[in-house]
Amino acid sequence: MSTFLSIEEPSSAPSVIAEKLRIAIDDAIIEKLTWLGFFDEKKVLPAKVSSPIDFLGAIMQSALVYKDGEKDMIVMKHEFEVETSAAERYTLTSTLVSIGDQPSGDSAMARTVTLPLAIAVHAILTETMNLTGVVRPTLPEIYVPVLREMESFGVKFVEKVFSLLLSAL
Repeated sequence: MSTFLSIEEPSSAPSVIAEKLRIAIDDAIIEKLTWLGFFDEKKVLPAKVSSPIDFLGAIMQSALVYKDGEKDMIVMKHEFEVETSAAERYTLTSTLVSIGDQPSGDSAMARTVTLPLAIAVHAILTETMNLTGVVRPTLPEIYVPVLREMESFGVKFVEKVFSLLLSAL
């Protein structure tokens, strides 16, 4: 950290960072950077660290390792209030829970971020998806086959519908 800050005294790094961020030295940000190991004097970084982003990546990779028995979990819940032209009202919920397979398998984050992209790339390469240009994954031609295949990897949204009664005015 002292190299990237161009300071000679490594112990002053926390106060230099606090000053640059315009925060107190006892701010939670400084506390978290300290916990992550940003101010450790030991040299644990690979030789390829030549830029601030390389430094950040190396520090994060060494600090954020799963401990024995730890797993990550993704929980998403989308809730939609729907009113049809026939004056029917209902709430639609779509929920996803994915738990990582650490230490031998993928994390839930890796699975839910990389698998959709890999499935879409495979569909493009096998020409089962024929879209061109830059498109968002909000098109049914993209999300329907991707979500269907995601289910084969154990990543599935569960949808429920709850009826609502329109109140008389």
